[in-house]
Amino acid sequence: MLRTYVFTFLALSYTATCASAEELSFSKAEHYLGSIRSVQAQQADIDAWSAQQQALQSLNIP
Repeated sequence: MLRTYVFTFLALSYTATCASAEELSFSKAEHYLGSIRSVQAQQADIDAWSAQQQALQSLNIP
C-alpha cells in the first residue's frame, strides 16, 4: 500500500514538472492518469494474492 502512495506521489511530481516545462494536453493527462490507475490495479492484485497466501497458510492444512 505504501508503494502505491510513493509511486503516485512520484508520478504526480513528474507530471507537475512536465506540465511546468511544457503544456500538458488533455489526452496526455488522461494517459498519465490511466497509467497510474493501471499500476494501482496491479498493486491491488499483488496485495490480494498476498492476503490469499497468508489466509491459506493460517489454515494449517498439510
